[in-house]
Amino acid sequence: MELIQFSYEKEAKEIISRISQKSTELYNSSLNYLLQRLEKLENGVLLLSEEGRKVRVCEKIAMIYENSSKMLEAIKYYQICVEICKGSPVIGNLIRGYMSKLGHLSILVHDYDKAIEYLKKAAVIETNPLQVGSIYYQISSLFETDKKYELSLKWFQKSLTIRSKLLAKEDSLLVETRDKVEELKKRSQ
Repeated sequence: MELIQFSYEKEAKEIISRISQKSTELYNSSLNYLLQRLEKLENGVLLLSEEGRKVRVCEKIAMIYENSSKMLEAIKYYQICVEICKGSPVIGNLIRGYMSKLGHLSILVHDYDKAIEYLKKAAVIETNPLQVGSIYYQISSLFETDKKYELSLKWFQKSLTIRSKLLAKEDSLLVETRDKVEELKKRSQ
């Protein structure tokens, strides 16, 4: 078992270095390797008991697809990461990051309703209040893009409430949020 784990770690480092080189050929070979590795994990061939290993493989596959501009495939593998994490108290804290990532990828494929859904879930489990304010800002911007100004105003106000408590009055994030709230109030009158 130790030999398998050591070998896996070495191979994972090699894949990461391939990913950073952004070569199509290397992307494809890394992707093929990771897909084979995932299949072995799912079939129990590697005798690895931690869901964390499976999540890391899925995450790497998602990253390769994302870096190759294959967003729908990346979304699929980040969704798998979420499902794996749901059942594990040890790696469950990764869900928040995956939800944010799914929200951003959904924006890139113009699925704004799905993006809002993922971002709302990310906001619920986010522990950093300033980050929650940023997520609310993103949600409000999506509603604004869809010309749902009342909903947009509601979410900008939520963002403003949080940011007002945490940021200095002249902070650019706070000023920007305050300006958006005023703009939308005028627009919805």
